[in-house]
Amino acid sequence: MRYIAVLLQVVFIGLVAAQCPHNSGTSLNNLGVSGDYTVPAGQYLYDVTGTNNDLDSITVPSGSGLIFDNANMNLNINFIKVENGGKITMGSGTGGCQITNNIVITFEGAYDDSNPGPLGLDPFDMVNLGAKGLAVLSG
Repeated sequence: MRYIAVLLQVVFIGLVAAQCPHNSGTSLNNLGVSGDYTVPAGQYLYDVTGTNNDLDSITVPSGSGLIFDNANMNLNINFIKVENGGKITMGSGTGGCQITNNIVITFEGAYDDSNPGPLGLDPFDMVNLGAKGLAVLSG
């Protein structure tokens, strides 16, 4: 009976881990991308800070997602743009998937006051989004 209880516990832990957002998707670290990167339609990417990447920006279009691993990471990037219908995820409040490590995102790059800036305009109200930061579009 003790073996059955241990087996059930292992299966339960495996099911909980599978539900965590950062246990699904494709590792961006393995793609070796650089410059301005757009997540392919319908894909979810994680592990954005690997040594194989030299990113300037990440754009998450509708139907795609960017998932941050539960790992200590430092991401230096100009901007992350999440378009209407795209998703950005850092952990989950359920299933033991809380983020317990440090995630540091530093938005860097030259000042740019052009209109529209590299991030473009928010289609909802046509506000200039600028050149650096995290933009989650509403329109």
